Amino acid sequence: MSREDLVKKLEKERDSRVISYITSERQPFSTKIAGDVVPLLGNLLEEIGQVKKISLFLY
Repeated sequence: MSREDLVKKLEKERDSRVISYITSERQPFSTKIAGDVVPLLGNLLEEIGQVKKISLFLY
């Protein structure tokens, strides 16, 4: 099953749109959520538009 299929399944099960933010935990490449992603998330929310519910998947 592709990632896209998994997101669609999650959206259906939660009756919501899903935004996922995935970082690496592999050493030495582990990362953290950086402040520069906030405007990107804002842009994504504007693109999605008004919806009943949004689920945020963080990894």
